[in-house]
Amino acid sequence: MAKNLRTKGKIGPNIVHAWFDTVLNPLLHALMIEQECLEKKDWTWRFIPGGLEAIRPIHAHVHVGARDNLEQFLELHPSVNIFVRDHDKKVEILSDKCGQLQIRLEKSTELRRIYERAVSPGALSDIGATLQEIFGAYPPQDHIALLAQYIVNNTPELPPYHLTTARLWNKHQNEFLGVLHHRSIVLHAVGTAKAGETLLKSVAVLYRVLKDTRLRLSLEHDVPYAAASLLLTERTL
Repeated sequence: MAKNLRTKGKIGPNIVHAWFDTVLNPLLHALMIEQECLEKKDWTWRFIPGGLEAIRPIHAHVHVGARDNLEQFLELHPSVNIFVRDHDKKVEILSDKCGQLQIRLEKSTELRRIYERAVSPGALSDIGATLQEIFGAYPPQDHIALLAQYIVNNTPELPPYHLTTARLWNKHQNEFLGVLHHRSIVLHAVGTAKAGETLLKSVAVLYRVLKDTRLRLSLEHDVPYAAASLLLTERTL
């Protein structure tokens, strides 16, 4: 039935407009963010709730009310769907790798040793902060987990808006990140990095495929990438 509809049906400008506004443009924007994060080796991993924050399966980048549009677009573009499935599979692999690395880091005696030294009374006095100020609402049992999350994401120096958390991380950043090279951790760290590199390639390919598809649809149906009404509205703001 679906095959017959694809053969007999006609894609008109209204459908293409909807695809651009609710599927293609949002996805291209999301993939640009994914690429930026992956290039920095920031996997956007969060130990709570356990998953990647900005790197997601394709459907999760589309507003829930527009997912039928995504389904329609992919059904009518099966060659694009191949690359979407490849992307989503690699996102799942990276998320699993990050989760495994998180667990290893939480169990690491080396990380705990660095943590205990960094939060000793003398060390806290040096940075002018209390343990409560550094970790805020995180309970003591989550302190190591939060630091492990920063390590998983290869977190660079934290900006000032992280307040006292930045004082602790920035002072001991090299030591914390050095745990990735510890013999009990290094294989998991390498595996995570490889998963990220593989996903980065998939993101680049999917981005190019979606851009090419958008260009073809635009020219075939005489539909601009962005609605003229939207551009006029932005000018008046």
